[in-house]
Amino acid sequence: MKTKFLRGMHIRKILCSALALGLAAAIVPACPVYATDSTEPPAAYYEAVQTDSLADWPQGPAIYAESGILVDLDTQEILYSKNIDKQLYPASITKIMTTLIAIESSAPEDPVTFSQTALDSIEWDSSNIGCRLNETLTMEQCWYAMMLNSANEVCCGVAEQIAGSIDAFVDLMNQKAAELGCTNTHFANPNGLPDENHYTTAHDMALIANAAYENETFRQVFTTRQYEIPPTSQYTETRYLYNHHKMMQPDTEYYYEGCLGGKTGYTEAALNTLVTFASRSEKTLLCVTMRTQGRQVYTDTASLFDYGFSQTFPDGEAALLNGTPTPTETPVPEPSADAADRSSDGDGDIDSAPADPETAEQKTASLPVRIPLTAVFVIALGLLLFRICSGIRRRKKKRRRRRRKSGRT
Repeated sequence: MKTKFLRGMHIRKILCSALALGLAAAIVPACPVYATDSTEPPAAYYEAVQTDSLADWPQGPAIYAESGILVDLDTQEILYSKNIDKQLYPASITKIMTTLIAIESSAPEDPVTFSQTALDSIEWDSSNIGCRLNETLTMEQCWYAMMLNSANEVCCGVAEQIAGSIDAFVDLMNQKAAELGCTNTHFANPNGLPDENHYTTAHDMALIANAAYENETFRQVFTTRQYEIPPTSQYTETRYLYNHHKMMQPDTEYYYEGCLGGKTGYTEAALNTLVTFASRSEKTLLCVTMRTQGRQVYTDTASLFDYGFSQTFPDGEAALLNGTPTPTETPVPEPSADAADRSSDGDGDIDSAPADPETAEQKTASLPVRIPLTAVFVIALGLLLFRICSGIRRRKKKRRRRRRKSGRT
Protein backbone atom coordinates (compact mmCIF):
# COMPACT_ATOMS: atom_id res chain seq x y z
CA MET A 1 0.00 0.00 0.00
CA LYS A 2 2.75 2.42 0.92
CA THR A 3 4.56 1.77 -2.36
CA LYS A 4 1.38 2.41 -4.36
CA PHE A 5 0.70 5.59 -2.42
CA LEU A 6 4.21 6.87 -3.07
CA ARG A 7 3.88 5.92 -6.73
CA GLY A 8 0.62 7.92 -6.87
CA MET A 9 2.37 10.85 -5.23
CA HIS A 10 5.11 10.65 -7.85
CA ILE A 11 2.57 10.73 -10.69
CA ARG A 12 0.77 13.67 -9.15
CA LYS A 13 4.05 15.59 -8.84
CA ILE A 14 4.83 14.98 -12.52
CA LEU A 15 1.38 16.16 -13.59
CA CYS A 16 1.53 19.26 -11.39
CA SER A 17 4.98 20.09 -12.78
CA ALA A 18 3.69 19.78 -16.37
CA LEU A 19 0.74 22.05 -15.64
CA ALA A 20 2.95 24.59 -13.85
CA LEU A 21 5.35 24.58 -16.80
CA GLY A 22 2.50 25.23 -19.20
CA LEU A 23 1.10 28.07 -17.13
CA ALA A 24 4.54 29.66 -16.78
CA ALA A 25 5.09 29.44 -20.53
CA ALA A 26 1.68 31.01 -21.05
CA ILE A 27 2.24 34.03 -18.85
CA VAL A 28 5.93 34.93 -18.70
CA PRO A 29 6.86 35.33 -22.39
CA ALA A 30 3.63 37.15 -23.17
CA CYS A 31 4.17 40.04 -20.77
CA PRO A 32 5.45 43.14 -22.58
CA VAL A 33 7.71 45.28 -20.43
CA TYR A 34 6.51 48.82 -19.88
CA ALA A 35 8.42 51.61 -18.22
CA THR A 36 7.60 51.57 -14.52
CA ASP A 37 9.33 52.72 -11.39
CA SER A 38 11.27 49.44 -11.26
CA THR A 39 12.54 49.46 -14.86
CA GLU A 40 15.04 51.63 -16.66
CA PRO A 41 13.37 54.82 -18.02
CA PRO A 42 13.44 55.36 -21.80
CA ALA A 43 16.06 57.58 -23.43
CA ALA A 44 13.53 60.43 -23.64
CA TYR A 45 13.50 60.63 -19.84
CA TYR A 46 17.09 61.91 -19.88
CA GLU A 47 16.66 64.44 -22.69
CA ALA A 48 17.29 68.09 -21.95
CA VAL A 49 14.60 70.44 -20.68
CA GLN A 50 15.05 73.68 -22.60
CA THR A 51 13.62 75.97 -19.90
CA ASP A 52 16.29 74.73 -17.48
CA SER A 53 18.78 76.89 -19.38
CA LEU A 54 16.99 80.12 -18.44
CA ALA A 55 18.73 82.30 -15.88
CA ASP A 56 17.51 81.76 -12.30
CA TRP A 57 14.78 79.44 -13.60
CA PRO A 58 13.71 76.61 -11.27
CA GLN A 59 14.84 73.25 -12.61
CA GLY A 60 11.96 71.31 -14.14
CA PRO A 61 11.18 67.63 -13.52
CA ALA A 62 12.37 64.85 -15.81
CA ILE A 63 9.45 63.33 -17.69
CA TYR A 64 8.98 60.12 -19.68
CA ALA A 65 7.25 61.94 -22.56
CA GLU A 66 9.31 62.75 -25.63
CA SER A 67 7.75 66.20 -25.69
CA GLY A 68 6.05 68.31 -23.04
CA ILE A 69 4.95 71.88 -22.39
CA LEU A 70 3.48 73.69 -19.38
CA VAL A 71 1.81 77.08 -19.88
CA ASP A 72 0.48 79.63 -17.42
CA LEU A 73 -2.80 80.58 -19.09
CA ASP A 74 -3.05 83.81 -17.10
CA THR A 75 0.31 85.21 -18.22
CA GLN A 76 0.69 83.04 -21.38
CA GLU A 77 4.24 82.19 -20.26
CA ILE A 78 5.82 78.85 -21.10
CA LEU A 79 6.94 77.53 -17.71
CA TYR A 80 8.33 74.23 -18.96
CA SER A 81 9.61 73.28 -22.37
CA LYS A 82 10.95 69.96 -23.61
CA ASN A 83 11.20 69.35 -27.37
CA ILE A 84 8.04 71.40 -27.85
CA ASP A 85 8.60 71.90 -31.59
CA LYS A 86 9.18 68.23 -32.37
CA GLN A 87 6.62 66.87 -34.80
CA LEU A 88 4.74 63.89 -33.41
CA TYR A 89 1.47 62.08 -34.00
CA PRO A 90 -1.33 63.57 -31.85
CA ALA A 91 -3.89 60.71 -31.80
CA SER A 92 -7.24 61.77 -30.28
CA ILE A 93 -6.15 65.13 -28.89
CA THR A 94 -6.85 66.10 -32.52
CA LYS A 95 -10.50 66.21 -31.45
CA ILE A 96 -9.87 69.44 -29.53
CA MET A 97 -9.50 71.22 -32.87
CA THR A 98 -12.45 69.32 -34.38
CA THR A 99 -14.73 70.22 -31.47
CA LEU A 100 -13.58 73.84 -31.39
CA ILE A 101 -14.41 74.33 -35.08
CA ALA A 102 -17.72 72.52 -34.60
CA ILE A 103 -18.69 74.81 -31.71
CA GLU A 104 -17.68 77.94 -33.62
CA SER A 105 -19.45 76.85 -36.82
CA SER A 106 -22.77 75.47 -35.60
CA ALA A 107 -25.63 75.81 -33.13
CA PRO A 108 -26.29 73.20 -30.40
CA GLU A 109 -29.61 72.15 -31.96
CA ASP A 110 -28.25 71.68 -35.51
CA PRO A 111 -28.90 68.12 -36.75
CA VAL A 112 -26.07 65.76 -37.72
CA THR A 113 -27.19 62.81 -39.88
CA PHE A 114 -24.66 60.03 -40.37
CA SER A 115 -23.88 58.89 -43.90
CA GLN A 116 -22.32 55.63 -44.99
CA THR A 117 -19.12 57.56 -45.79
CA ALA A 118 -18.88 58.84 -42.21
CA LEU A 119 -19.46 55.36 -40.77
CA ASP A 120 -17.00 53.65 -43.14
CA SER A 121 -14.21 56.20 -42.65
CA ILE A 122 -13.03 54.78 -39.30
CA GLU A 123 -11.35 51.54 -38.27
CA TRP A 124 -13.79 48.92 -37.01
CA ASP A 125 -12.11 48.60 -33.59
CA SER A 126 -11.61 52.31 -32.92
CA SER A 127 -13.62 54.29 -30.39
CA ASN A 128 -17.21 54.99 -31.38
CA ILE A 129 -20.71 55.26 -29.95
CA GLY A 130 -22.33 52.93 -32.48
CA CYS A 131 -24.00 55.46 -34.74
CA ARG A 132 -26.34 53.96 -37.34
CA LEU A 133 -26.81 54.82 -41.00
CA ASN A 134 -29.11 57.87 -41.33
CA GLU A 135 -29.29 58.27 -37.54
CA THR A 136 -29.55 61.90 -36.46
CA LEU A 137 -28.03 63.49 -33.36
CA THR A 138 -27.87 67.12 -32.35
CA MET A 139 -24.63 69.00 -32.75
CA GLU A 140 -24.42 69.44 -28.98
CA GLN A 141 -24.63 65.68 -28.47
CA CYS A 142 -21.84 65.29 -30.99
CA TRP A 143 -19.61 67.75 -29.09
CA TYR A 144 -19.82 65.58 -25.99
CA ALA A 145 -19.45 62.33 -27.94
CA MET A 146 -16.20 63.60 -29.46
CA MET A 147 -14.65 65.01 -26.28
CA LEU A 148 -15.87 62.51 -23.68
CA ASN A 149 -16.17 59.22 -25.56
CA SER A 150 -13.69 60.07 -28.32
CA ALA A 151 -16.17 58.86 -30.93
CA ASN A 152 -14.41 58.71 -34.28
CA GLU A 153 -17.44 58.27 -36.50
CA VAL A 154 -19.05 61.30 -34.87
CA CYS A 155 -16.05 63.42 -35.92
CA CYS A 156 -16.62 62.39 -39.53
CA GLY A 157 -20.36 63.03 -39.34
CA VAL A 158 -19.76 66.48 -37.86
CA ALA A 159 -17.17 67.21 -40.56
CA GLU A 160 -19.65 66.38 -43.34
CA GLN A 161 -22.40 68.42 -41.69
CA ILE A 162 -20.25 71.55 -41.33
CA ALA A 163 -18.11 71.50 -44.47
CA GLY A 164 -19.94 69.17 -46.85
CA SER A 165 -17.17 66.57 -46.83
CA ILE A 166 -14.46 65.25 -44.55
CA ASP A 167 -11.70 66.61 -46.79
CA ALA A 168 -13.23 70.09 -46.82
CA PHE A 169 -13.45 70.04 -43.02
CA VAL A 170 -9.78 69.02 -42.77
CA ASP A 171 -8.97 72.09 -44.85
CA LEU A 172 -10.78 74.18 -42.24
CA MET A 173 -8.72 72.52 -39.52
CA ASN A 174 -5.45 73.42 -41.23
CA GLN A 175 -6.64 76.97 -41.87
CA LYS A 176 -7.58 77.37 -38.21
CA ALA A 177 -4.21 75.99 -37.12
CA ALA A 178 -2.42 78.56 -39.26
CA GLU A 179 -4.60 81.37 -37.85
CA LEU A 180 -3.65 80.32 -34.32
CA GLY A 181 0.07 80.48 -35.16
CA CYS A 182 0.75 76.76 -35.56
CA THR A 183 3.81 76.30 -37.76
CA ASN A 184 4.55 72.58 -37.44
CA THR A 185 1.06 71.09 -37.75
CA HIS A 186 -0.79 69.34 -40.54
CA PHE A 187 -4.11 67.55 -40.11
CA ALA A 188 -5.26 64.76 -42.43
CA ASN A 189 -8.49 63.73 -40.70
CA PRO A 190 -10.83 65.05 -37.97
CA ASN A 191 -10.29 62.28 -35.41
CA GLY A 192 -6.56 61.59 -35.13
CA LEU A 193 -6.48 58.07 -36.55
CA PRO A 194 -3.00 57.14 -37.85
CA ASP A 195 -1.84 58.92 -40.99
CA GLU A 196 1.75 59.85 -41.85
CA ASN A 197 0.54 63.31 -42.92
CA HIS A 198 -1.26 63.94 -39.63
CA TYR A 199 1.12 65.49 -37.10
CA THR A 200 1.61 68.38 -34.70
CA THR A 201 3.83 69.53 -31.83
CA ALA A 202 3.33 70.11 -28.12
CA HIS A 203 3.68 73.85 -28.73
CA ASP A 204 1.09 73.90 -31.51
CA MET A 205 -1.31 71.74 -29.48
CA ALA A 206 -0.94 74.21 -26.61
CA LEU A 207 -1.91 77.03 -28.99
CA ILE A 208 -4.98 75.07 -30.10
CA ALA A 209 -5.93 74.08 -26.54
CA ASN A 210 -5.48 77.66 -25.34
CA ALA A 211 -7.87 78.91 -28.03
CA ALA A 212 -10.36 76.20 -27.12
CA TYR A 213 -10.17 77.08 -23.43
CA GLU A 214 -11.13 80.66 -24.22
CA ASN A 215 -14.43 79.39 -25.65
CA GLU A 216 -17.04 79.18 -22.88
CA THR A 217 -19.00 76.35 -24.54
CA PHE A 218 -15.85 74.31 -25.02
CA ARG A 219 -14.97 74.75 -21.34
CA GLN A 220 -18.40 73.44 -20.40
CA VAL A 221 -17.94 70.37 -22.60
CA PHE A 222 -14.44 69.29 -21.56
CA THR A 223 -15.10 69.76 -17.84
CA THR A 224 -18.12 67.43 -17.95
CA ARG A 225 -17.61 63.98 -16.42
CA GLN A 226 -20.77 62.27 -17.69
CA TYR A 227 -23.31 62.95 -20.39
CA GLU A 228 -26.35 61.06 -21.69
CA ILE A 229 -27.69 60.84 -25.23
CA PRO A 230 -31.31 59.67 -25.17
CA PRO A 231 -32.57 56.94 -27.54
CA THR A 232 -33.13 57.75 -31.20
CA SER A 233 -35.31 56.09 -33.81
CA GLN A 234 -32.32 53.97 -34.91
CA TYR A 235 -30.75 53.38 -31.48
CA THR A 236 -33.21 52.35 -28.79
CA GLU A 237 -30.99 52.60 -25.70
CA THR A 238 -29.61 55.59 -23.81
CA ARG A 239 -25.94 56.21 -24.55
CA TYR A 240 -23.92 56.99 -21.42
CA LEU A 241 -20.74 58.94 -22.15
CA TYR A 242 -17.93 59.16 -19.58
CA ASN A 243 -14.90 61.41 -19.63
CA HIS A 244 -11.80 59.26 -20.10
CA HIS A 245 -9.43 61.70 -18.40
CA LYS A 246 -8.50 59.96 -15.14
CA MET A 247 -6.99 63.02 -13.46
CA MET A 248 -10.47 64.50 -13.06
CA GLN A 249 -12.01 61.33 -11.60
CA PRO A 250 -11.85 61.19 -7.77
CA ASP A 251 -12.12 57.38 -7.69
CA THR A 252 -8.85 56.78 -9.58
CA GLU A 253 -5.27 56.81 -8.35
CA TYR A 254 -4.44 59.50 -10.89
CA TYR A 255 -6.94 62.05 -9.58
CA TYR A 256 -5.37 65.50 -9.35
CA GLU A 257 -6.97 68.15 -7.18
CA GLY A 258 -7.80 71.14 -9.32
CA CYS A 259 -7.85 69.24 -12.61
CA LEU A 260 -10.51 70.78 -14.84
CA GLY A 261 -10.38 68.27 -17.66
CA GLY A 262 -8.76 67.84 -21.04
CA LYS A 263 -8.42 65.19 -23.73
CA THR A 264 -6.68 61.83 -23.87
CA GLY A 265 -5.22 60.14 -26.93
CA TYR A 266 -3.61 56.87 -27.93
CA THR A 267 -2.68 54.96 -31.05
CA GLU A 268 0.11 52.45 -31.60
CA ALA A 269 1.94 55.03 -33.71
CA ALA A 270 1.46 58.00 -31.37
CA LEU A 271 1.53 56.15 -28.04
CA ASN A 272 -0.13 58.17 -25.28
CA THR A 273 -0.86 61.86 -25.70
CA LEU A 274 -2.59 64.11 -23.19
CA VAL A 275 -3.89 67.67 -22.91
CA THR A 276 -4.88 68.79 -19.41
CA PHE A 277 -6.07 71.96 -17.69
CA ALA A 278 -5.76 72.52 -13.93
CA SER A 279 -6.43 75.43 -11.60
CA ARG A 280 -5.26 76.14 -8.06
CA SER A 281 -5.05 79.34 -6.02
CA GLU A 282 -6.38 81.46 -8.89
CA LYS A 283 -3.66 80.12 -11.20
CA THR A 284 -4.61 78.12 -14.29
CA LEU A 285 -2.13 75.89 -16.10
CA LEU A 286 -2.21 74.00 -19.39
CA CYS A 287 -0.09 70.90 -19.89
CA VAL A 288 0.52 68.95 -23.10
CA THR A 289 2.56 65.74 -23.17
CA MET A 290 3.18 63.63 -26.27
CA ARG A 291 4.48 60.15 -26.95
CA THR A 292 4.41 58.53 -23.52
CA GLN A 293 4.07 54.89 -22.48
CA GLY A 294 1.16 53.88 -20.27
CA ARG A 295 0.67 55.31 -16.80
CA GLN A 296 3.46 57.88 -17.19
CA VAL A 297 1.11 60.02 -19.27
CA TYR A 298 -0.61 60.89 -15.99
CA THR A 299 2.40 60.90 -13.66
CA ASP A 300 4.28 63.20 -16.06
CA THR A 301 1.37 65.64 -16.11
CA ALA A 302 1.01 65.56 -12.32
CA SER A 303 4.75 66.26 -11.92
CA LEU A 304 4.53 69.24 -14.27
CA PHE A 305 1.48 70.64 -12.48
CA ASP A 306 3.18 70.24 -9.09
CA TYR A 307 6.17 72.09 -10.51
CA GLY A 308 4.05 74.87 -11.99
CA PHE A 309 1.93 75.44 -8.89
CA SER A 310 4.74 75.23 -6.33
CA GLN A 311 7.58 77.19 -7.94
CA THR A 312 8.14 80.93 -8.18
CA PHE A 313 9.22 81.95 -11.66
CA PRO A 314 11.30 85.06 -12.48
CA ASP A 315 9.49 87.82 -14.34
CA GLY A 316 10.33 88.47 -17.96
CA GLU A 317 12.46 85.35 -18.49
CA ALA A 318 10.00 82.95 -20.07
CA ALA A 319 8.92 82.83 -23.71
CA LEU A 320 5.28 83.51 -24.45
CA LEU A 321 3.02 80.84 -25.89
CA ASN A 322 2.06 82.98 -28.88
CA GLY A 323 5.68 83.77 -29.70
CA THR A 324 6.62 82.47 -33.13
CA PRO A 325 8.81 79.33 -32.88
CA THR A 326 11.37 78.37 -35.49
CA PRO A 327 9.81 75.93 -37.98
CA THR A 328 11.30 72.51 -37.47
CA GLU A 329 12.39 70.02 -40.07
CA THR A 330 11.95 67.09 -37.74
CA PRO A 331 10.63 64.20 -39.85
CA VAL A 332 7.30 62.66 -39.03
CA PRO A 333 8.10 59.76 -36.66
CA GLU A 334 7.77 56.13 -37.54
CA PRO A 335 5.74 53.88 -35.22
CA SER A 336 7.94 52.27 -32.57
CA ALA A 337 8.37 48.51 -32.58
CA ASP A 338 7.39 48.22 -28.93
CA ALA A 339 4.10 49.99 -29.54
CA ALA A 340 2.71 47.15 -31.59
CA ASP A 341 1.96 45.06 -28.52
CA ARG A 342 0.06 47.78 -26.67
CA SER A 343 -3.65 47.25 -26.29
CA SER A 344 -6.04 50.16 -26.60
CA ASP A 345 -6.70 52.42 -23.58
CA GLY A 346 -10.29 52.89 -24.44
CA ASP A 347 -9.73 56.37 -25.46
CA GLY A 348 -10.36 57.30 -29.00
CA ASP A 349 -8.39 56.30 -31.99
CA ILE A 350 -7.58 52.82 -31.04
CA ASP A 351 -7.54 54.40 -27.67
CA SER A 352 -9.46 54.31 -24.55
CA ALA A 353 -8.51 53.87 -22.86
CA PRO A 354 -5.81 52.60 -21.72
CA ALA A 355 -5.23 55.74 -21.92
CA ASP A 356 -7.62 54.13 -21.08
CA PRO A 357 -3.86 54.81 -23.90
CA GLU A 358 -7.38 54.62 -24.42
CA THR A 359 -6.40 51.16 -22.31
CA ALA A 360 -3.20 53.51 -23.19
CA GLU A 361 -7.30 53.17 -22.31
CA GLN A 362 -2.95 54.43 -18.84
CA LYS A 363 -3.56 52.66 -15.72
CA THR A 364 -0.98 50.94 -13.59
CA ALA A 365 0.58 49.37 -16.67
CA SER A 366 -1.76 46.37 -16.59
CA LEU A 367 -0.16 43.50 -18.46
CA PRO A 368 -2.15 41.65 -21.10
CA VAL A 369 -1.90 37.84 -20.94
CA ARG A 370 -1.63 36.12 -24.31
CA ILE A 371 -1.19 32.35 -24.31
CA PRO A 372 1.29 30.94 -26.87
CA LEU A 373 0.35 27.77 -28.77
CA THR A 374 3.19 25.82 -27.13
CA ALA A 375 1.79 26.64 -23.70
CA VAL A 376 -1.70 25.58 -24.80
CA PHE A 377 -0.26 22.28 -26.00
CA VAL A 378 1.62 21.66 -22.73
CA ILE A 379 -1.46 22.46 -20.65
CA ALA A 380 -3.70 20.29 -22.81
CA LEU A 381 -1.22 17.42 -22.66
CA GLY A 382 -0.98 17.71 -18.90
CA LEU A 383 -4.74 17.67 -18.51
CA LEU A 384 -5.03 14.70 -20.86
CA LEU A 385 -2.42 12.72 -18.91
CA PHE A 386 -4.12 13.64 -15.67
CA ARG A 387 -7.44 12.38 -17.01
CA ILE A 388 -5.92 9.15 -18.31
CA CYS A 389 -4.12 8.44 -15.05
CA SER A 390 -7.21 9.31 -13.03
CA GLY A 391 -9.26 6.91 -15.18
CA ILE A 392 -6.70 4.12 -14.69
CA ARG A 393 -6.70 4.64 -10.93
CA ARG A 394 -10.51 4.57 -10.79
CA ARG A 395 -10.63 1.32 -12.76
CA LYS A 396 -8.00 -0.25 -10.48
CA LYS A 397 -10.02 0.75 -7.41
CA LYS A 398 -13.15 -0.82 -8.88
CA ARG A 399 -11.28 -4.10 -9.56
CA ARG A 400 -9.96 -4.16 -6.00
CA ARG A 401 -13.48 -3.62 -4.61
CA ARG A 402 -14.84 -6.49 -6.75
CA ARG A 403 -12.06 -8.79 -5.54
CA ARG A 404 -12.76 -7.91 -1.92
CA LYS A 405 -16.49 -8.56 -2.38
CA SER A 406 -15.86 -11.87 -4.17
CA GLY A 407 -13.42 -12.88 -1.40
CA ARG A 408 -16.02 -12.22 1.29
CA THR A 409 -18.63 -14.27 -0.47
